[in-house]
Amino acid sequence: MPVWTGEDVIPALELSDEDVESIYSVVNKGLFGEMNGDYQREGLWGYYEITNNGNWKSEGCTSVVPSVCEKLKNAGIGLVGKTYVSLFYPNSNTWPHTSEDNSLLTLIYQTEGSTRIRIANTDITLTGGRAVIDESFEKEFINDEGAVSVMLVTHIPHPELTLS
Repeated sequence: MPVWTGEDVIPALELSDEDVESIYSVVNKGLFGEMNGDYQREGLWGYYEITNNGNWKSEGCTSVVPSVCEKLKNAGIGLVGKTYVSLFYPNSNTWPHTSEDNSLLTLIYQTEGSTRIRIANTDITLTGGRAVIDESFEKEFINDEGAVSVMLVTHIPHPELTLS
């Protein structure tokens, strides 16, 4: 299933307006690195890493997005894969791609702007809210709006598979 919607899959993580502001502060502080060029088709895509395979980036969690890190930890998120803030500039899109690991789902919280995601034969548009997508399906991200798109992206274990 390319897009998951059940509450049994989506961890209990509610982001407050203050959390969204702290995520957006990453943009204002210019803390973004450039996303892997293998995925970028056109435009710019930046990211700010919070976790990598359960290793928490101390700078981000202590000074940039501390309330978000605390909520992620309390919800048991950030223990596998990566967690990062994604900055997707206007008129940007990625190449269609899949993940090397089908044991993870990707939980996306759209905090600013809008992102269109084509996954398998399904198109979804995030304008606020969240989505969970299966990394093993071909997907591409498109920002064809005139504004920057900001997302909190994190990996969670696939509920039908066991991590090895």
